Amino acid sequence: METLLFVVLGMLVLGSGLALSGLVLTGVIATARTLLKTVTNARGKALPAG
Repeated sequence: METLLFVVLGMLVLGSGLALSGLVLTGVIATARTLLKTVTNARGKALPAG
């Protein structure tokens, strides 16, 4: 009975950890994309058109 409780608890902790790392990863990717877009836009404006 206690073993089952530990397994369920472990799964909950692992699940929340995975969810949290997924959120962090998504945030990092979104930030990187925004930065890349900003840099690309700045570079495009710096270069003379044509």
